[in-house]
Amino acid sequence: MAHDGSAGGYYGPDVVGATQAITVPFVRSGAPGGGTAAVSLLRTTKPLAGDPKCLPQEAALVLTLALTPFKRDMTVFDRDRLRSHTVQAGHFSFCDLEDNLALHLRSSCEAVLFYISKASLEATAAELSHRSIDIQLRSGDIVHDPILAKMLSTFCPAFQAQDQVSPLFIDHLTHAVAAHFTHYYGGSALPPCHTGGGLTAWQEKRVIELLEESLDGAISLQMLANECTMSVRHFTRAFGNSFSMPPHRYILVKRVERAKALLAGSDIHLDDIAARSGFSNPSHLNRVFRQFVGTTPGNWRRGNTG
Repeated sequence: MAHDGSAGGYYGPDVVGATQAITVPFVRSGAPGGGTAAVSLLRTTKPLAGDPKCLPQEAALVLTLALTPFKRDMTVFDRDRLRSHTVQAGHFSFCDLEDNLALHLRSSCEAVLFYISKASLEATAAELSHRSIDIQLRSGDIVHDPILAKMLSTFCPAFQAQDQVSPLFIDHLTHAVAAHFTHYYGGSALPPCHTGGGLTAWQEKRVIELLEESLDGAISLQMLANECTMSVRHFTRAFGNSFSMPPHRYILVKRVERAKALLAGSDIHLDDIAARSGFSNPSHLNRVFRQFVGTTPGNWRRGNTG
């Protein structure tokens, strides 16, 4: 995950400029087709001062999930239209950045902004149905979609502890959002999802090698799929069929297994065990270890020392 705005796009620093927020934490993700996707957390405590702020024009979309209700005006200059709405919590507002848009927040705001390039959505559409995407929404539209709201809200913990979030998890969630949006709002029909069909023996061997070399999570779904000569969507499904879990959970399981091996019969400091097992710090190790084992690393060590 990158944490700078060098690649451009309406997320992070660009959102600060358009909304007068003090800071806008964000995470970037590997997106379908090698495009750009990023998720930002916007929190403002007062209405936007001054004139409406023009948004950058680019071939990308933004889905804004309201975590709390907020009021906003969106002007679509090319269509000479002003859209004023209160966006209720759990609803999302749609924005096509190729439109000539200006935004005016008329209240405080807490929202998750999901940014994705149209190239990534085209790649998703091609993978799903071999058709070009035909978006059924217009800038300013407000939609209540509980499934999409749940997926976007799942990004929220990543803003609080970015060093503890696996890039594989962010990639996985980004691809899921892209597939859901493309299917329901882009005129793309999902093909039948066949059960079975896991990875071949050589693919399993290669994926295990890569994941165990990257317990810090510094590997993307796209890289794993490329190694298996598969699309991300097909790879994710095949991996689940082979291992009965998604890749990011497999990494957590292997981290805990390595931590156990280091803990058993040793006096290695927890700082070192966390680092050697791919955890960002001892508290991250403790939280995940307790989740999988049901006790703390220290208690487990005391019960497993000859």
